[in-house]
Amino acid sequence: MQLQGKKVLAAFAHPDDAELCCFGTLARWMKEGAEVHVLVATRGTRTNSALAAERISETLQASLLADYMMISEDFPDGHLVCNTELVSLIDRYLRDLDPHIVITHYPQPVGEGHQDHFALSNAVMNSVRRNQRVKWCLFAEPPTHPGPFAPNLFVDITAYLDLKKQAVALHMSQQNKAYMVLDSVETRARWWALQSYVEGFKGRAFEAFQVVKGVID
Repeated sequence: MQLQGKKVLAAFAHPDDAELCCFGTLARWMKEGAEVHVLVATRGTRTNSALAAERISETLQASLLADYMMISEDFPDGHLVCNTELVSLIDRYLRDLDPHIVITHYPQPVGEGHQDHFALSNAVMNSVRRNQRVKWCLFAEPPTHPGPFAPNLFVDITAYLDLKKQAVALHMSQQNKAYMVLDSVETRARWWALQSYVEGFKGRAFEAFQVVKGVID
């Protein structure tokens, strides 16, 4: 995929979502000449951590590692709803940024994944399907309980795995979460290298996506 000069919008619910789901891909695409914007819809303050107020600062620090633009909104954490307000927000960013590629959460059913992820994913899909200028929309791997997630696009992040681990490690407020363990982050990336069936998979690391819209003009 030729990304020189293309714009990418990654829309996620919480401050650590992009780092967990697709930081390696975003860092690689920035290096390859894309213009990357990461939209964080909430400030993540409902976490069970005394450092909850630091979450936006943590994700801003992570964005500096890859040099992409981080955009913070202030929707209520834990109470995102796919309604006119949220859809209109996504519509506005699609109009203003004019991205070629949009990445968002895989919409796990409520109970299997976070309710905010489900709501934001649906809002993004509502906007993307009506926007003729968005050529690609990808669901990113969920950080927990992937269930029926069936990826059909794999991005080699071998050269960016250590940077991804650095980005995840910046989220000190979330270090009590199992999916934030750096060994787990690496294991998942190595696992997707195996599942991609790419030649010479040993020692490589990948991130996985499900294509939900793909247009080649």
